Amino acid sequence: MREGEPRFEEKMPLESQEQSEKEIAWVKKEQEVKKIPHLESGTKKIITALNLSEISTSQSCEGHMYENETSINLPFIEISAPNQPEKRFVGQEKIIMKVAEKYGMKPEDVRTMILHSMPHEEFQNLKETEAYKKWRRENNKIAKRAGKFLKDFYQDSATAEHVRLTIKKQNAGQFEISNVGREQDRPSVGEEKNLTTEQKTELNEQLTQYQREMDNFAGFLKQK
Repeated sequence: MREGEPRFEEKMPLESQEQSEKEIAWVKKEQEVKKIPHLESGTKKIITALNLSEISTSQSCEGHMYENETSINLPFIEISAPNQPEKRFVGQEKIIMKVAEKYGMKPEDVRTMILHSMPHEEFQNLKETEAYKKWRRENNKIAKRAGKFLKDFYQDSATAEHVRLTIKKQNAGQFEISNVGREQDRPSVGEEKNLTTEQKTELNEQLTQYQREMDNFAGFLKQK
């Protein structure tokens, strides 16, 4: 370069710049996810990927072989909108006290139960509050978005049906991303009380297969 000529700075190609921004965003979100209390290490990647894809999460499990080595708990990620209303039903307090007394439960445990699972029959005729209905609608939007990603993920895929991830709606309004095998109560060998070494190995391999599929989906989302 001759003296006096203007100096031009080299600019990063647009594609490389976008990739760099993605990596920065990933690292930042990953650090946030690591601060979630009691989060299992096997779910950090998928939760980071989902959160960056504007899919909020609320509970998770990386999947486990039970101590007796006769069955496994398959991985799952619960997705739902933030700020779930603390009150689900109109006029629920009187029923909560009746249920707590009837079943020997603490009232706070009953309140927690109706926010996460199918409530006792005493709640069946109660109407949900408008705030809770609104929260449910937000969950539907999140699940629809996640469903589109899964559709793209499995386009032209030869993945075995029981290994594939699916989205299932829960009674309290949340949605769960899990392997189809979780709905099918697979694997059947886990129903036996005394497993051979070969069956235990098979059980571990099946768990690893399900966990790997969750990790593959996380990688797919990261690239998106």
